[in-house]
Amino acid sequence: MLKPRIVSFVKKSKGTGYVVTDGEIKEAWRYLYNKNLATSYEGAACLAAYQKAVKTRDVALPVVCLITGKYYG
Repeated sequence: MLKPRIVSFVKKSKGTGYVVTDGEIKEAWRYLYNKNLATSYEGAACLAAYQKAVKTRDVALPVVCLITGKYYG
C-alpha cells in the first residue's frame, strides 16, 4: 500500500500533508478557473490543501504550491 510510504516521506522531510475532499478540490478548481487558470483537478488539490492549512492556522513559510496539469473539459 502506498500510504505508509507517503507517511514515511512526510516524516523524513518533517513536513505535513493534508487530506482534502472532492468538494474542497472542486471549490479550489473553480477559484483557479475564475482566475483564468484552467488546471486539472489534481493541480487544484494543492490549493485545496493550502486553503485547509490556512483555515487551521497550520502554515509555515515558505509555501510551495505546484499548480499542474491542464483542464480539457
